[in-house]
Amino acid sequence: VNDTDGDGVCDELEIAGCGDSTACNYNELATEDDGSCATQLMSYTASGDNYTSEMGYNVYDADSGEVVASLAIGTYGNFAVIQEDVCLMDGACYYIEVLDDWGDGFTNGTWAIAFGGYEVASGGGNFGLSETSATWCFGPGCDDTAASNFSATATSNDGTCEYVGCIDSSACNYDSGATSDDGSC
Repeated sequence: VNDTDGDGVCDELEIAGCGDSTACNYNELATEDDGSCATQLMSYTASGDNYTSEMGYNVYDADSGEVVASLAIGTYGNFAVIQEDVCLMDGACYYIEVLDDWGDGFTNGTWAIAFGGYEVASGGGNFGLSETSATWCFGPGCDDTAASNFSATATSNDGTCEYVGCIDSSACNYDSGATSDDGSC
């Protein structure tokens, strides 16, 4: 019997998982933090389609192609409003593939995935068997909603926020907070 990390739990009985209680994938049974803690909680919603039993999704790590979150087709019955939490890691990039096993997509409906109340990707309509979003990334960026380059998935402000306006100090509509000219002077 060994306890190589000295935490009072025998190596043979260690349970790997996320030990950070603030993470969205916290495992209260974990005795050994395995570095898998994810802190970015997204919300997937789909509504307006009569045949939601045909729908599912896969969220992929854009670098590895690995499925990191999914909803199996048939999880919900028909005429349902689908609302699911998706727990993802900071500092990584993702995309979502929305699936329809009948092949007619969300004929009368829409789907969206959001972070912090801001839509990151969305779609719907007759997309056939699947619809894939553009890639989004979590990490440093512009987190100021007033900036022209606001990023809904910025998890910290990296100082790159840009504000458009009149930057000519002699103009009557000079904007001291503007960082780039919008031609309105």
